Amino acid sequence: MLMERFRFFRWILLLYVVSSTVFAVSSNVDKATAKHINRKKNNEIELVKQPHFYTSVSGGYGNFNGVLSNDGQTGILRFAIGTQFNFGCYTLFGTELGIQTGNRMRINSDNAIVAIGSAPVFLTIKPPIDALLTVALHFRNTSLSILGKAGVVYYQGMMDSATISNKSKVMPEAQLGLSVGLSSELSLIVYYQHLFGTTPRLSNIDIDTGTASLNKLPTMQAGFIGIEKHF
Repeated sequence: MLMERFRFFRWILLLYVVSSTVFAVSSNVDKATAKHINRKKNNEIELVKQPHFYTSVSGGYGNFNGVLSNDGQTGILRFAIGTQFNFGCYTLFGTELGIQTGNRMRINSDNAIVAIGSAPVFLTIKPPIDALLTVALHFRNTSLSILGKAGVVYYQGMMDSATISNKSKVMPEAQLGLSVGLSSELSLIVYYQHLFGTTPRLSNIDIDTGTASLNKLPTMQAGFIGIEKHF
């Protein structure tokens, strides 16, 4: 668990160094550029943005795979902060840190080795924390953008039973969506999120002592809609 946390925070530190360096360089290169300026060139409107920060709040609905019945289906609330810098007139790169709500569910007995008693084995996913690299591709003459994000998520699974060890892991994450500008500072965002897990299973089961270990965490897929505020 300590090693997984170290790896995750190493990712965060790397993202911070990269984003801070690029942010500073980009700001010095184009300090005179306004945050949002529409200009004409060859009869086309180009989008120009200074490096800036943003926050977003999103609500959605997700599904955790490999759990009983509809336990894996749940509403999700997500909060994120990030930074963006321009690369040309229509592309923005950046970094993002986010956190979202988790879920409590029963492991699917058809897919997991459940050999400790007859009661269902409950798994609680703690709020996942992620660190992402982002890109936004703007369509010309519109306020519409394609959003792509990829990185890692710190994923924690806690078992209700004291005799089953917990599991934490750093796993890949990807997001794909659309953004529509509502004003110079607000955008409506709609996106799909995928956390790359596997079917949760128990291992190292000892029937005599009633102990076991959780060695896998579930895949999660979700759709979100939210608001992004640019500063």
